[in-house]
Amino acid sequence: MRSSLNDFIKILGCRITDEDIAEFQRLNRSVGVADLPKVGSIWPFHPQQMRRTFAMFGARHSLAGFSAIKQQFKHLIVRISEYYGHGAASARAEDVRLDHELIYLLKESRIDFEATMLYEFYNSDQPLAGKKGLQIVEERQDAPIIYKSWEMVRKLVKENKISYHTTLVNGCVNGHKCDMYGIINPAYCIECDGAIITVEHGNNWYKKHFSLVTYVSSLKNMSEGEFSHYIPQIRCAEKVMDGLGIKYVGYTCDREDP
Repeated sequence: MRSSLNDFIKILGCRITDEDIAEFQRLNRSVGVADLPKVGSIWPFHPQQMRRTFAMFGARHSLAGFSAIKQQFKHLIVRISEYYGHGAASARAEDVRLDHELIYLLKESRIDFEATMLYEFYNSDQPLAGKKGLQIVEERQDAPIIYKSWEMVRKLVKENKISYHTTLVNGCVNGHKCDMYGIINPAYCIECDGAIITVEHGNNWYKKHFSLVTYVSSLKNMSEGEFSHYIPQIRCAEKVMDGLGIKYVGYTCDREDP
């Protein structure tokens, strides 16, 4: 893959500029001058740079914390994710000094998104699952007055009094109080008190359910470890789809669920 990507870069004629070197030095302060790429040469690309770029961009622009990056990269400990994002904090500090308007717009967009999602949850008839989602559905007819006004919801989000974050499997209102057990197994997220599961999330669980069932059905001799890892996720997906009224073909086996 690395060879193919470098061939592709050569075809595009992507050559290193002075601006590239300056940015590289900002993000990699430990690299000596002798080890810097040469201006005018083809960038020595490696697929791992994509992960580094993702971590740096998310942390640098406050789009994702290292706990979220850890979940995305499936790292065992957050320190590994912090290594990928090394240099993001200093670069962000300099970015703030150089571009206040961009940082302001990014923060405002995040606040608008969270406020809009929370307001719509309380003021629409869309089906929701998850513990918090079911609680919201029950409260819609007699919801707290603060959720009847988008402006009020936005004010609370901006003051960090309420929050909403979403992943492929569910949304959550716990914010930084999250214990991150979902990193090990996404089924833990569904049982979380702050979980809000939309139909979009349910469709993702449908796809996950199909792929997991297809995989475990192909195993001739499923070990106890594999069984205890995959079956809870399959049952979790079925629980989510039942709650949202999504039709599916259930998985059956001779063993008792763990």
